Amino acid sequence: MDIRELLSGGDLRSIGHVDAVVVYVGDDPDRFSELMTGLTDDRPVVRMRSADAVEKVTRHRHR
Repeated sequence: MDIRELLSGGDLRSIGHVDAVVVYVGDDPDRFSELMTGLTDDRPVVRMRSADAVEKVTRHRHR
């Protein structure tokens, strides 16, 4: 699964598949590292959704 492709498409007003990515990443450090690469993607929508997903994953992991 290509996380950045799941987070692409649409516009900045929607969260797209962020919730599915959060579940997919879960507590897996390798998947989290892959998610982090989205923060430097050329596409603004991927950067925004990656940041949203990172926030949600880290919030969940610290409970």
